[in-house]
Amino acid sequence: MKKKEMNNSPIIFERIKELNKRFENIAKELQANQEVFKMPSEIKDSLSKIGKGLIRVYTETPDNLLNISKFGWFLDLDCEMKYSFELNDLIENDKYDEAEKSLVNYYSNNLTEIFEVLSKRHPIRKEILSQIEKSYNEELFYLTIPVVLSQIDGICNDITTKKFFIKNKEYLPEVYPIIEKMHSSMTDIFLAPIKNSSPLNVWEKKIGDFPLKLNRHEILHGVDINYGNKINSLKCISLLKYISDLIIRIDR
Repeated sequence: MKKKEMNNSPIIFERIKELNKRFENIAKELQANQEVFKMPSEIKDSLSKIGKGLIRVYTETPDNLLNISKFGWFLDLDCEMKYSFELNDLIENDKYDEAEKSLVNYYSNNLTEIFEVLSKRHPIRKEILSQIEKSYNEELFYLTIPVVLSQIDGICNDITTKKFFIKNKEYLPEVYPIIEKMHSSMTDIFLAPIKNSSPLNVWEKKIGDFPLKLNRHEILHGVDINYGNKINSLKCISLLKYISDLIIRIDR
């Protein structure tokens, strides 16, 4: 799975709404003046496909991301948008092993760049992030995972004074309302995984509702003693990058 250059795709997402409005205006103009323009059927079909594609992105992406998060994976905003559809199709067709292999490859191949981006965005945590990367590379996964989980709350607190793993009165992450305000009606399609529970942040008694049993509370309180492996490390890192993507304004 190829990845776009870091930090470019969120800019595209911010402009989708503007492009969609332009598309609608163009379509209306062409429809109203079709006798003048003599629009070929091929162009009509192309415009129709573009419109249907945009609608599919808006309506299906949240469910795709939510479905993926049930297995502990969180797609960063540098992924190509079609990737969530590819992964969800695999999951829906009982090919989760293939989806997981793809995700492991994606995050493994881009790990160095991910930590470079995180260190640049969160400079006061640069040394911590550097040691996380080092412990992962040395396969010290039991050490890697708790520190990654702590940094998720840390970067949220740095920017908002709110935490991710603490729930508010609506049983949402404490930081969620602030993140929601940061995003337009177009980019909020990426918020589904934190608007809903995932195995990593669900209450301990609810972990049985998910296909994955990796849970922050059980890890940090010593209940889970079998969490330390490469895949679980990458899952936690995927959440860290995802939260950073959401919490850093696109124009920063």
